[in-house]
Amino acid sequence: MEMAKKEVNAQKETEEVKTDLPDQEMGKQQYDPELRIQELTVLLQRLQADFDNFRRRAEKNTLDSIQRGTIDVVSKLLPILDSFEMALKNNLMQDEFSKGIHLIYIQLLDLFKTLGLKPIASINVPFDPYKHEALLRATTNDFPENTVVEIFQKGYLLHDYVLRYAKVKVSVRGNETTNSK
Repeated sequence: MEMAKKEVNAQKETEEVKTDLPDQEMGKQQYDPELRIQELTVLLQRLQADFDNFRRRAEKNTLDSIQRGTIDVVSKLLPILDSFEMALKNNLMQDEFSKGIHLIYIQLLDLFKTLGLKPIASINVPFDPYKHEALLRATTNDFPENTVVEIFQKGYLLHDYVLRYAKVKVSVRGNETTNSK
């Protein structure tokens, strides 16, 4: 029984050697290292060409996607540009001009909302260094410490990515000066 196991193990080892070295002599075929080098060289050249083609195709797809996105955004901005041109033509009537500019502002805000832009809530909220940039500190007892008390420039998020930090004034307690950072 033990002899049979040894023979089976020896047979398996022989098969493993044959499968590990498929290019070695099998039957009457001779192993030719030069031929194998040529085969591998051709295979490598094909793989390199395939990879280059893939890279070029991926770059082209990326550029096409960027261009389509730009076309989409610009085409959505064109009506707003038209509204600005119409408002500028009618700038002699101040009331109408003011109403037109306000309507253009609302039109632009609506477009940005559809694209995923939203303002960062900044007034009377705790200071968040990931969304706010503190320009000034104000000594006050009206707000808790490190609360945003004034907005100098609105900040915006685009799909939870900060496009622009809100520039704010932050409250502090004590005898600190208002212009220190």
